[in-house]
Amino acid sequence: LKTAGYTTGVFGKWHLGLEKQHHPLSRGFDEFYGFLGHGAHDYFELKADDEHNGMWRNWDRIDDTGYLTDNLGREAAAFIRNHHDEPFFCYLPFNAVHWPLQAPQEDVERYRNDNPERNIYLAMLDRMDQAVGVVLDELESQGLTENTLVLFMSDNGGSKKVFANNGKLRDFKQSTYEGGIRVPFMVSWPAEVEAGKVIETPVIALDLLPTICQAVGITIPSNRKLDGKSLLPLLQGEAVKQLHEYLYWDGDEGRYAIRNGDWKLVVRNDTVSLYNLAEDIGEEHDLKEVHPEKLQQLQEQFTAWRKQCPPTLREQQTAKKKPVPASTQRRSGTPNVLLVICDDLNRHVTTSGYQHIKTPSLEALATRGMTFNRAYCQYPVCGPSRASFLSGVYPETTGILDNKSDIRNVRPELKSLPQLFKENGYWTGGVGKVFHGKLDHGDTAWHEYHQFQNSWNPVLKPIQDAFEKEHGSIDLPENQKAWRAALKENRVAVGGQSPPGYGPTDMTDAQHRDGKNVRQVAKWINEQSHGDKPFFITCGIHKPHVPFWAPQKYFDMYPPHKIPVQPVPLDDLDDIPPRALVHRYEAFGFERGVENMKLRRDYMQAYHACITFIDAQIGLLWDALDEQQLWEDTIVIVMSDHGYHLGEHFLWGKVTLFEECARVPLIIHVPGRTNAGSSTEGLVELVDLLPTLCSLCDITIPNYVQGTSLELLLEDPSLPGKRQAYTVVTRGGGELGLSVRVDRWRYADWGDSGKELYDLRNDPGEIRNQFGESRQQQVQRMQRTLENARTPLRLTNPE
Repeated sequence: LKTAGYTTGVFGKWHLGLEKQHHPLSRGFDEFYGFLGHGAHDYFELKADDEHNGMWRNWDRIDDTGYLTDNLGREAAAFIRNHHDEPFFCYLPFNAVHWPLQAPQEDVERYRNDNPERNIYLAMLDRMDQAVGVVLDELESQGLTENTLVLFMSDNGGSKKVFANNGKLRDFKQSTYEGGIRVPFMVSWPAEVEAGKVIETPVIALDLLPTICQAVGITIPSNRKLDGKSLLPLLQGEAVKQLHEYLYWDGDEGRYAIRNGDWKLVVRNDTVSLYNLAEDIGEEHDLKEVHPEKLQQLQEQFTAWRKQCPPTLREQQTAKKKPVPASTQRRSGTPNVLLVICDDLNRHVTTSGYQHIKTPSLEALATRGMTFNRAYCQYPVCGPSRASFLSGVYPETTGILDNKSDIRNVRPELKSLPQLFKENGYWTGGVGKVFHGKLDHGDTAWHEYHQFQNSWNPVLKPIQDAFEKEHGSIDLPENQKAWRAALKENRVAVGGQSPPGYGPTDMTDAQHRDGKNVRQVAKWINEQSHGDKPFFITCGIHKPHVPFWAPQKYFDMYPPHKIPVQPVPLDDLDDIPPRALVHRYEAFGFERGVENMKLRRDYMQAYHACITFIDAQIGLLWDALDEQQLWEDTIVIVMSDHGYHLGEHFLWGKVTLFEECARVPLIIHVPGRTNAGSSTEGLVELVDLLPTLCSLCDITIPNYVQGTSLELLLEDPSLPGKRQAYTVVTRGGGELGLSVRVDRWRYADWGDSGKELYDLRNDPGEIRNQFGESRQQQVQRMQRTLENARTPLRLTNPE
């Protein structure tokens, strides 16, 4: 269009490359306002210094104010106003209604759904509609409406993550079902196109370029073969029964769809389905058994089409990959494993939908792998949780229900995850908190293991100086036992929680023990310490466990007064069984049922600073994988052992069965298996980790394992996952509180202290306990589900 005399401008989400050669002004645009990176851009924080999503005006990074959707409409309208007397091409790619869910509060308050996040989504949509109106009003005021071709569409179907509603259509974004690929599409051109017409002929986004070119009189070069076709004949009323004989969607890695008329074939790895969309728009009735000839025709047509296509980027990268010298080749098909376990990390990360924090390294992993939006721990305390997911059995089977018991003594027949990999030919390395505290498994599990300490903190500095003067560095493996004894002698509990310490330190990132942990792992990777063996490396991250200490720069990112806090209803505790609550809030300086917003924000600032600090450290691991070109050979997982309360229900810390404690972040990248950037709403449990990794790495799963491999879900995120997720926790006297979650409901049994029933779909904050509210049938169903979950949990003979 620029070569045809058009002035060109783009305002919004670019997402076509961060480098200078890919910048909009290098790709045919005269003006640019927006951001270069992905769609998950903050709508209020419009800063120049965001590494991946900084704001730009032309070639300059800028700071701006306001609400991003409003700004994009304003900039597009100004472009039209400034160029009203010449041909222009205005490209307005809103990032609304992409996550994060953010909208002006006055707009949110206009919506009254039970789901508060859905209300934000609707407010975002409303605000985008208003911005479109600003642009259309500008066209009208300039007298340009009649002869301006306006096209409005979306890039994909609605996302489940942001509570979109795709109506009768099956599934959501990232799927080749209709809910993932069918989008709104409207065209206005009063001088050429009749108003009010509805066109049922299937068209595709590829048709935009030839349509616009024909509309403005640009001839497409004969050597430029396009897959799209001009829509002008359709728009101008010509009788076109079928614009495309076939439409194709190629998801790579065995996932694709093809449409021919009303017939549609959907292939997801080994699952093949055939639908007639004229009769079944919801894609509920698979007709492959009824019409095998149509199934075969579409499969053969897709194969033929794919053969005449150029190689995909993945295929090109594979072809370019340099051969590995025979001396360094590993066993074919054996992937490395890098497992990152965070401590006390709740879902206050961007990949879990929390938009008030910066976690670019987690986002980077999510763009390569799969995000599990509903992953649950089996016990909301460090030791029992880790004993469970590192052995593949539930806490009632491990017998580990506190932080002091050692699974090697209680269940010596159970093998840990690193032990299994070591026995199966892997080089195993571990740093930091993998098992709990001093209960690490030594040579049985590891070829090499390190437990580092902070280089400084206000409590330990004089004790550490005296110790190191006599014994040498506290980081030396031979000094670990003596250092613990010195701490005990001086009555110092560094990880203690009464009261929890918090605040900035004078240490650099590298002086914090998590900085040391990560740098040790990066060193192993870069120096190829694993030799000719595949590696299994576990990086135990200590933060954001108390004390909430991090370098000052991370605290500066989160001014307390800017941290949004959802007030707790004052009657929230009234319908909660007493045993469901814990009194750790007292150690944090809070009173039962009383809000203290200043103190709450201070703690949240420190907690968020710790999260962004560890995210920055984790990024060094990605750098090492990049440097050694290991992404295509390495399974990478980031997870937490359990969640954490930050004042919800007036609670602080862990040890409850509420969503804040039981639901955890989980991201998995499996080269060649996971669809990059995918996410799933399927229910999963951390106890599934061991069988999943064993299955992916061709290691025999011990017959006592109670978790389930997630292999199928990794390949097809639309699958429902597990029927339930089960979590327990003890109270005084050893009595267990039991909780089970299904797709919509959570039920908890606290014995004679009471029961809980929450509708997680309409009450995600678990504010209203519906046990006893004429929900007897649902209670009975959940009680049966709970009993089914508990049935197999005691082992008698694991072998």
